[in-house]
Amino acid sequence: MQQLAYGQSYSRIDLTGNPKAKGLSIAVKYPAGWEVMDGERPNIVKKFSHIYPDYMALMMVQVNNIPSEELSKLKNFTLKDWQGVLSDVGTATNLSTLTLEGQKVYVGDVTTKMDRMSASIIQKQRVAGFFYKGKWVWLWCGVGANASMSLEQVESRFQVTTPACYQFFNSLVLLDRY
Repeated sequence: MQQLAYGQSYSRIDLTGNPKAKGLSIAVKYPAGWEVMDGERPNIVKKFSHIYPDYMALMMVQVNNIPSEELSKLKNFTLKDWQGVLSDVGTATNLSTLTLEGQKVYVGDVTTKMDRMSASIIQKQRVAGFFYKGKWVWLWCGVGANASMSLEQVESRFQVTTPACYQFFNSLVLLDRY
């Protein structure tokens, strides 16, 4: 397996003006040579992927509007709330908070098993989410493989991808802050 490491070549993309960014000015970096795609779903701004022989690595930027009646509740948002949000996607672990671009960011890992069009898939992703200007901003980074691969094998591929996840998260720039 190729180690995705700090210091490897990265490309930068500015998502300002992308309608799915919902008015936010965001830039991120992703590994050079990865495929860049528009998100097919309504809130997925961009996806970055690379296919390896037995798995796929994927990064995504997602922006969701927060209903105005929910905004006041977010002042008291906790790690337990974050676990609840992630649990809607899969099994949530390694929950923590950090600060990025002056924002409190909620981070966690999610393991998901799903069936799609008669294919069983297992995914392990690290997710960073934060509130900004009435939006939920999500950064997703992880791996997916055929469910015939063991959870331990998927975990080992996820560990190989983790340095690129941190580079992706740390590359976030909220351009309108400067």
